[in-house]
Amino acid sequence: MAYFSNGSEADILANQCCNCILGKQRILCPILKAQLDFNYDAVNNKVATEILNILVEKETGCQMFVKYKNSLEIENGWDCK
Repeated sequence: MAYFSNGSEADILANQCCNCILGKQRILCPILKAQLDFNYDAVNNKVATEILNILVEKETGCQMFVKYKNSLEIENGWDCK
């Protein structure tokens, strides 16, 4: 997934999580868990970075949310801030 060097770079992912049923139940979301666990570890690891970039693209965010938006999106979102 995309490496985010600061919080503002991760805004697209955070906004998607706020509108996703899996984001609401953070422990159930494999994409968010991987992002939280491996974001900084991927900095100097080319293979890890490439794999993580597939899961979360900087331009479009979480690829699972993009692909399955109709199933995952919560109407009106939830207050995740």
